[in-house]
Amino acid sequence: MITDNMFGWRTALRIIFLLIMTVVIMGPLSITVLGGFKSLGELRTSPIGLPDHWVLSNYAGILSSADFWRYLRNSLVISMSCVVLTLIVSGMAAYCFAQLHFFGKRCCLPISQSE
Repeated sequence: MITDNMFGWRTALRIIFLLIMTVVIMGPLSITVLGGFKSLGELRTSPIGLPDHWVLSNYAGILSSADFWRYLRNSLVISMSCVVLTLIVSGMAAYCFAQLHFFGKRCCLPISQSE
């Protein structure tokens, strides 16, 4: 059952805030992606807006480059290594806090949970 007071002012403010954040994040991202379809001259004259002539060779050149795939592989190796090491260390720390009794446990637990 939907009532008139179901969506209050807090919900409206939350939606407005989320819409503003969407524009703030997606605006530069869309300008960057659209800039990839422009020629260098057109990008210098009008960096914002739709391209007059869509140039697909920019993205084709990047995807056919061996350097791009090497950089992508390096990034994936580093990020996956960080995730795995973080999970291992966090799991060991969680076990210690859950099962062991040691001096300073009440002091260290809130510190380890903070960001």
